[in-house]
Amino acid sequence: MERLTIVTFISDNETPNTKLSSLVDCLKSVVKEIKMVIYTDNAFYDIIPIQKNIDVIIRPKTTKYMRILESINHSESDGILFIDNDITPDNDNLVKFISGISQKVDLAWGYIGVSNNYGFMSRFLFIDKIYSHKILRPFLWKINIGISVPGQVFYMNKIKFKHDLPQYDTVFDDLTIGISAKQHNYTTTCFPMYLGYERPSLSFPVLVKQRIRWAKGFFQSINNNMRTGMLPYVLAHGFIYHFLWLPAWLFIVLVGMLSLPLGILLFITICVCICNKKISLIGHSFIYVIVMPIIHMIWGFAVIYHIIAMKRNIRNNRS
Repeated sequence: MERLTIVTFISDNETPNTKLSSLVDCLKSVVKEIKMVIYTDNAFYDIIPIQKNIDVIIRPKTTKYMRILESINHSESDGILFIDNDITPDNDNLVKFISGISQKVDLAWGYIGVSNNYGFMSRFLFIDKIYSHKILRPFLWKINIGISVPGQVFYMNKIKFKHDLPQYDTVFDDLTIGISAKQHNYTTTCFPMYLGYERPSLSFPVLVKQRIRWAKGFFQSINNNMRTGMLPYVLAHGFIYHFLWLPAWLFIVLVGMLSLPLGILLFITICVCICNKKISLIGHSFIYVIVMPIIHMIWGFAVIYHIIAMKRNIRNNRS
């Protein structure tokens, strides 16, 4: 690859990830010219000294998506690697990832893991990552209805997206980018390797708040795609990601009513598949398939809340 820009984002409650500097050094082995752009709410020059190949752009109180749009408009390279500040990069796999991207690839990503698999929440979220990144998302793209991209680490061909990404603001940047790729028939590729590791949430309340924020983004996606022809994909995404457990549980119950041992065997099989056959995670997988539907229902109620609030605002404006 001739030139590459690495773009990362720092919110006002984060400190710069110094491990990203080592990623720049590693990628120099496969990229002739590389540059890093850091979007931040505040200056932090005392933590990471300004270098020749690092630009710091201060954009307080702006969403990640607006920063993505700005980086696409101002990047001098055709390829951009977006990586969140809270990701621990897998430098070796990212070198393979970048070197394996051809000029025909418009959007590419890999798997995201959890940086610590020893605590309960870490293992719980690790199972969620396995299910989402290694099972569900690749399957949906394979059957041609995928619109979801892991926003933590992904590569983008700037030339293709520069004029096609929607110019409105949203908190659901990864889905918006995936929808645009689907809408314009861009070439997408999922590399079967871990590109980085995310710090796990500390508690269930933090996880619930995240899903409520996702609900707001999903509502925005519905509202923004009412007339684009992409609404069926958005709705299918919402149901499959957040309510696929409902028909699965109904099927387990029906099988269990016919044969209790067969129902138990089916439940165990699903749990084993969700945790990618990792025996040490079986117990956590049992808890996951029981607890996660509750969190998904909270997400659903949050979406309904935003829809009701929108209709109320429309009525108030008319009156």
